[in-house]
Amino acid sequence: AAAGTLAWYLPYFLSGLMERLMRPPLETAATVKFLSGFVLCPLTYVAWIGLAAELAGIAAMGVVALALPPLGFAALRWWDRARTVREELVVALRLGRHPKLARRLWREREALADELNRLAADWAESLEPADGPARALPGANHVTGRDDGRIG
Repeated sequence: AAAGTLAWYLPYFLSGLMERLMRPPLETAATVKFLSGFVLCPLTYVAWIGLAAELAGIAAMGVVALALPPLGFAALRWWDRARTVREELVVALRLGRHPKLARRLWREREALADELNRLAADWAESLEPADGPARALPGANHVTGRDDGRIG
């Protein structure tokens, strides 16, 4: 993840910087970042491959060309997981200081889960026709009970 972060940080940072400098309207900010990344990521990829070829030869160029995409995905996954852990840790620490709030939220969570389970059971019952085991699907088409798996 560290190698992927190092390799892909520049286009990630520059696309965010371009969005901040351009100050586009909210509805186009994501498009600006996307187009920046669309241009900067391939340029970064080619630059790393060229640098590897210049410093270590053709074999290194091939290794870098094959390694950069998975390294980038590994870095994205790691940073996404790190953000999730950090957010969960903040919530746990806050709830640790407020045990009454934690108990109340737990009760509300349980009530919501029970309600969702009840709704799912009611919905599943509504899908079963009265004359047999075939399951009706919502909408105009339904499973007729044929073994061929066709809908109609």
